[in-house]
Amino acid sequence: AQTPSKVQELYDEGNVRIDRGFMYIAAISNISISFSLYYLVLFYRATEENLRPYNPLPKFLCIKSIIFFSFWQGLGVVALVKLRIIEDSRAFSAEELGILLQNTLISVEMFLLSITHRYVFDYQSFLRRPSSPLPSTTSDISSTNTREEHRATSVSSPVSLSPSIVVGRS
Repeated sequence: AQTPSKVQELYDEGNVRIDRGFMYIAAISNISISFSLYYLVLFYRATEENLRPYNPLPKFLCIKSIIFFSFWQGLGVVALVKLRIIEDSRAFSAEELGILLQNTLISVEMFLLSITHRYVFDYQSFLRRPSSPLPSTTSDISSTNTREEHRATSVSSPVSLSPSIVVGRS
């Protein structure tokens, strides 16, 4: 069995070598993030008209920027350490300075994004929901539509934020 220290040695964060896991995990993460962005854009384009009242683009950009910046910035900091642009100091190693830089940048970004989130995800837009032809409760669904009819109407209807609708779907 592999010990945790042996597994960590095989992963070797920040070390881009063919015999270490970091390079492969970074590549898989990059591919995964690229696919998720691609399919989110496809979803947005397919539902753009229905989602327009909820102004989803700024919300999408706020959430994805967190993932985008932290991932690419982390790789950038690793590159700065490996290229010896970030060097050892008297108190810290280059790797520790890279971690310090990454954590500081993320902290500043999270502060700025928290302010942005306050305006992009304002509660008032959820109070002023556009009128929706969807029933508001599960009992309304069963009394007005069959499940199949509801699915057919929900495809072309604005998105409802009512939790009872989500529970009522199969």
